[in-house]
Amino acid sequence: MTVKIIARDPFDSEIERFSQKSYVKRLLNSSGMPLRLNNGFGKRVLILIDGSTSMGDKNKMNQAKEGAVGFAIEALNKGYSVGVISFASEAELLLEPQHEISCIKAAVEEIYSSGYTNMQDAIYLVIEQLSGLEGERIICIVTDGQPNDEKETLKAAEKAKSMGIEIMAIGTDDADQKFLAKIVTRKELSVKVEVEYFKQGITRMAKLLPDKTILALKQGMGNQNYLETGNRKRGEI
Repeated sequence: MTVKIIARDPFDSEIERFSQKSYVKRLLNSSGMPLRLNNGFGKRVLILIDGSTSMGDKNKMNQAKEGAVGFAIEALNKGYSVGVISFASEAELLLEPQHEISCIKAAVEEIYSSGYTNMQDAIYLVIEQLSGLEGERIICIVTDGQPNDEKETLKAAEKAKSMGIEIMAIGTDDADQKFLAKIVTRKELSVKVEVEYFKQGITRMAKLLPDKTILALKQGMGNQNYLETGNRKRGEI
């Protein structure tokens, strides 16, 4: 029997800490096999940042950028890989999920306020990126308004949720909170903050990310049995 820690990144610090736990060591000792890392499962979150014209008002864009970096740092500490998508008149994948904070910061800095609020294409872009992948798959939407096409955005959100992709959202006090509550996976994943606290609110959204580590046991060439360990409780904003 071999014991494998399932992780997105073999150098993930969370996995390194997890491998030192006493019960993991006992499993390794009983198997008689060395620890091997596998990227078969992952924890991925994509931040969807509204880049519409209205985000240029009241310093919202700068707050969104700084808040997104803070969110990414917290997510990385929980073992997630983080990607960035901007959406205005068009949706654009700026960075595929990864663990390098410097790349995440650079991607966020590319976002400028201009155009409309094409939220539906951003969600469809996430579906394209995460389709067929296993593990935690999460969207965090950052916005100050409502989408151009509510019907199509709801359709995109329902499709994502049907695939097991969780959706959370944070909006300023001028966002359509009732609409955001419709597209998130659960009511508590929709958060509204005053504009002056936008940055802090975005960073604190990371507390809502599941905190989970997956341990896989593989016996010979047969079936794999998976045991989920760790704390899956979400924090409170």
